[in-house]
Amino acid sequence: MRSLPILIALFIATSALATRPLWTTSRIKGSPEPARPYTIEQIFPNLQFDKPVDLIWHEPTDRFYMVELDGKIKSFQTKNNTSSTDLCANLKTKYRNYIRAYSLVFHPDFKSNRYVYIAFIHKQKGPNGTYVSRFRMTDENPPRIDLDSEEVLIKWVAGGHNGCKLLFGPDGNLYISTGDAASPSPPDPLKTGQDNSDLLSSILRINVDRADGAKPYRIPDDNPFVKFPGTRGEVWAYGFRNPWRMSFDDKTGDLWVGDVGWELWEMIYRVERGGNYGWSIVEGPQPVHPNGERGPTAISKPIAQHPHTEAMSITGGYVYRGDRLKKLRGHYIYGDYITGKMWSFPVGSPDVRPVEIADTPIRIITFATGQSNELLIVNYDGTIHRLIPNPSVNQSASFPTKLSDTGLFSSVTKHTPAPGVVPFSINAQLWSDHATAKRFIALPGDQQINLYTTHNPYKGELRGKWRFPANTVFAKTISMEMVKGDPNSAKRLETQILHRNETGWRGYTYIWNDDQTEATLAPKQGSEIELAIKDVDAPDGVRQQTWHFASRAECATCHNPKSGIVLSFTPEQLDRERQLAQLTPLFEFDPNAKQRFASPHDKTADITLRARSYLHVNCAHCHQRGGGGTTAIDVRYQVTLEKTDLLTTAPTQGDFGLTDARLISAGLPTRSVLFYRMATTGAGRMPHIGSQLVDQKGTALIAKWISQLAKPKLDSWGTMDVHLSSILALDNGSTVELARHLAIKTGVDHPDPRVSDLYMRFVPLHQRRKTLGKDIDPSKILPLTGSPSRGAEFMKRGAVANCLSCHLVNGEGRDIGPDLSVIGSKYNREQILQSIIDPSMTIDPAYEVWQARTLNGSSHIGFVVDRGKEKLVLKNLNGQTISLNSDQVDEMKKAPVSMMPRNLLVSFSAQEAADLIDYLASLTGKSDPAP
Repeated sequence: MRSLPILIALFIATSALATRPLWTTSRIKGSPEPARPYTIEQIFPNLQFDKPVDLIWHEPTDRFYMVELDGKIKSFQTKNNTSSTDLCANLKTKYRNYIRAYSLVFHPDFKSNRYVYIAFIHKQKGPNGTYVSRFRMTDENPPRIDLDSEEVLIKWVAGGHNGCKLLFGPDGNLYISTGDAASPSPPDPLKTGQDNSDLLSSILRINVDRADGAKPYRIPDDNPFVKFPGTRGEVWAYGFRNPWRMSFDDKTGDLWVGDVGWELWEMIYRVERGGNYGWSIVEGPQPVHPNGERGPTAISKPIAQHPHTEAMSITGGYVYRGDRLKKLRGHYIYGDYITGKMWSFPVGSPDVRPVEIADTPIRIITFATGQSNELLIVNYDGTIHRLIPNPSVNQSASFPTKLSDTGLFSSVTKHTPAPGVVPFSINAQLWSDHATAKRFIALPGDQQINLYTTHNPYKGELRGKWRFPANTVFAKTISMEMVKGDPNSAKRLETQILHRNETGWRGYTYIWNDDQTEATLAPKQGSEIELAIKDVDAPDGVRQQTWHFASRAECATCHNPKSGIVLSFTPEQLDRERQLAQLTPLFEFDPNAKQRFASPHDKTADITLRARSYLHVNCAHCHQRGGGGTTAIDVRYQVTLEKTDLLTTAPTQGDFGLTDARLISAGLPTRSVLFYRMATTGAGRMPHIGSQLVDQKGTALIAKWISQLAKPKLDSWGTMDVHLSSILALDNGSTVELARHLAIKTGVDHPDPRVSDLYMRFVPLHQRRKTLGKDIDPSKILPLTGSPSRGAEFMKRGAVANCLSCHLVNGEGRDIGPDLSVIGSKYNREQILQSIIDPSMTIDPAYEVWQARTLNGSSHIGFVVDRGKEKLVLKNLNGQTISLNSDQVDEMKKAPVSMMPRNLLVSFSAQEAADLIDYLASLTGKSDPAP
């Protein structure tokens, strides 16, 4: 039956397209940030490649050669108007099973020997899956590679990171980059980064012109580790994670490598003989396995490094020695695959400070040099580009700083959209601390959203996705009722826009003035205001809350490629009565669209549908694979409940005092961490992005849904069972007034902040205990003199902290996390405080949290006790030992943060924090702290 409204919508779309109002007033273009000095232009515009990975210009044949990932190598003429390519080789005709090609290089003496070398993957996994082979090239026109002439030179382990760039150095030797042969997580599972007994995580250097016994090559005598016992002599430098692309400077002979980082950093290295570049002891400046065994040479720092807020998959480039871009001559130029940004710095400078020179919309997979050493840039989508001076660099920014200048509204004061700006509504609203939203979409001119298909990982089917035209704009105006329940009191706070410019999607905020006549572009760092709202349900009848205007970087926290960028404009959200017929002139509709979301507060809808819609809208942008959430769960609507891992996963960030805690304990919301996190305003509050207040209706929905998942019996009532049940009763108004006051007072006065934080929202702001909050300033704590005896009492009765639920102190507590009995002999007060504020800054490898997913789909989380060839032994977060057969473990994924939760001090006063810190500092093992 669901196909009927879709067919009707498609029919209406066809007939209505001609009469659709067009948006012709758009003035949202570019960016408010200064233009970069360079931009790109496409060259060889008549050519298109399929997943290109390496490009080489070869002077003897005066041709370019493109390596495609699936094993094809194509050549083409150097004229810019060339419109055809010639197949030089297809490795799949020789290796019919798995094949990925990565790099190609010509022998320096090609004219006499016709040798070409190719790096490729023969088998996806295995000890000898990666090959570097030598072939002969024919002298016909166009030339072809004779695959039957293959001579395999060297092999190594194939895996996720293969490196695989080939270069002949100025010395005539062949240089080969290799990765750690692993998937992204866990980091360096083969422990090969610092181990030179294999060929992984290295730059290799071999002489291909001489054989050495059984080897078809010779190891040069001056390679750095030739005489080291137990070491592969081919290794020239080591300690790389995935040195995807490298190059030699034609003038100095220096070797430059871009090393793709792990979770936080991307690195550029100038590689020297015998150099150690740190993986996996470090990832650039970030410790990964700081206590791991190190290689024979000292670790060298990167020449340049970028945090993942700037770059996420670095692509090494070239030292520019061309003449066309004179200001860049002598600069090393490189880019990022994910963001499309490019940087440069002058080589030889004692103080390297990379400068962003271009912000491009392409996926930079590799660089190349052509005739006259001019730089070429390859887009993984199949096109070739070059840098050109940006004609807009000296122009003043034209991006509108006033909402009235955007062209979105014909009347800003009345909030009337301009012609062609289309309002739309969604089924499931995001909880935004009582705020409401009006949404709009604007497509420039007669542009339309096109449908394309992609593989659906959930059921192996094709699923439609939308491709939005350039300069598409989504707008969302957020308003707050200043008198709860009175729509006429609504005040517009901000209008958020999501703009698809030439470099991708960017988010901006316009802040409304008090007169509601205009909104002004917010600063990129964001800001906050305080609101006082008349609310009969709030303490003293006034709800005081802080409203946060997100920074531009914060916008990308939710609106990122993993979450889908455009979060609310989806078939599941838009499929509402009569709305599809109004919207379909804008887009092609997917006939395979899934069931619509339900409003979480529509009591006529199925409760599971309501609850899953709520979790998707409020949580799934982070809590999905690769989304950045710290718990290995996937709460997307499309994923079955069993595969979300909500029912089986123990909490990785503390149990908050819940009995036998699970993320969801079926039938028992009072033992479900998910419910607790939604109900508290203290440490552990979720969602922690875009919300600060508890959604009472949302928590009630999730509690009811969890309750109907099963019908278990509580053997005994724990403290948190009692208080979470009390919170539910207070929220739904089923408690009589006298009992309500007594319950709130009892809860607020409770010595355990995990309990008191649940009740604090029922107390007027001026009566609440003054606490540090989330933004903790150490300078307010460290100067205070703490009382170790009070700190000891906090620990023992859990009044402020819950340390003993995971740690041992002089024999008391639980042996799950590190023993704290002598922590004061290892760290000073400042270090102890910092480890509590940011427990993920440095994580002892023994206490890294891992998720093991087995072939049958079960999931287990804990510390790795032993990881052998036959058994994987985990210690879960309840202290229990889990033993799994290694051959049944399908995936190992490391949690990106410490098991110890952040914000543990959120409910502390400054003095209480000082008491706790001084108690921990007194634990030196020499004597007990004073009573």
